[in-house]
Amino acid sequence: MLFNNPISSEKANRIIQLLDVFADSNVLDVGCGHGEFLIRVIKASDARGLGIDVDEEAVAAAQEKAASRIPDAVCEFRTADIRKVPLLVFICLRNRLVPRNK
Repeated sequence: MLFNNPISSEKANRIIQLLDVFADSNVLDVGCGHGEFLIRVIKASDARGLGIDVDEEAVAAAQEKAASRIPDAVCEFRTADIRKVPLLVFICLRNRLVPRNK
């Protein structure tokens, strides 16, 4: 299974087409798993991304995928239980995603 749920690649691509995500967007993927969906969104839009998941191995896999598939993108993956992350810390993490210097 490519995603951590039964969504097909075709459906994922269709969802990405329907999103209003642009190069100046920040995208958050909570429960990102191996990062496939967020990586596809970033690749399609050149936006900045933050993926959060409780599974350390999944986050490590997401980081590896991102490094090979979108090496120049601003995309971070973090291990955290979103239910235990205080809102202020979460906002600080999000705000670290700054525009690229190109």
